[in-house]
Amino acid sequence: MLQKHREVTVSIVLFFVAISILMFTYDRTEIAPGFELLSKFAFALLVAVVIRVTTVFLYRDRSADFDKFLALGMDLVHDPLTDENLRDRLGNSRDIRVLKTWFPESTEIETGLELAVTKQQARVRLLLCKPKSAILKQRSLGAHEEAWWGSYKVYHAIRKVYKSVKTTQGTDVQIACYDSWPGCPVIWYDREILMGFYFRGKSSPSWPWVSVRTGSKLAKILDDQFNELWQLSNTEHLDTPAKMAKWLKQNKSWRMLEAKPGGDRG
Repeated sequence: MLQKHREVTVSIVLFFVAISILMFTYDRTEIAPGFELLSKFAFALLVAVVIRVTTVFLYRDRSADFDKFLALGMDLVHDPLTDENLRDRLGNSRDIRVLKTWFPESTEIETGLELAVTKQQARVRLLLCKPKSAILKQRSLGAHEEAWWGSYKVYHAIRKVYKSVKTTQGTDVQIACYDSWPGCPVIWYDREILMGFYFRGKSSPSWPWVSVRTGSKLAKILDDQFNELWQLSNTEHLDTPAKMAKWLKQNKSWRMLEAKPGGDRG
């Protein structure tokens, strides 16, 4: 209804502008050609107002549905959200949270995350799926990758983060690995929220993303989703370099692609 109210308000303002012009030019059209032109403009404006109001009321149901999306918290669609764009968003951020099955998906996104840790001294929380999870296997197949692809990407991500944390003083980086359905991919950076989709056929960066307004109903739903997975009793927390190193040693079987030419695709 918000959009409809705005349209009606604008139409009322234009209506009174047109009436004012007509009153001003009444009986003055013969004085100067300019008044006749102004009068014609006022009539044209009245016609435009009628069309605008008619359109608003004819499509009021569609407008109301659109308002529901806005009220929920959806602000802007990114299609596509390129890897380079996300790299720049992350690389300039000081507070990052990520909820995904695996992340980052490309060298560009990986660079953005590394810059956030090493240059911005960002507070980073990564919530990724456990390599042995059946859900991660199914998500990999759903994205038309090999069954082990997501597991390898999780291992590779944690190893890269560990190297950045180990060589950078004063970092605030924690990783947690869950074994449950994540709902949808979400990236929080500073006061911005990006929500993606787990469509089949490709990994989530290849599909449209939606900007979610901070403080909205949808933002709270996404926060609750992250917090619940982070706090699950079987979620494994890697909140120190020592724990990351231990985890990497325990899961080193997922390094196998590095021995194959062209194995690391991002």
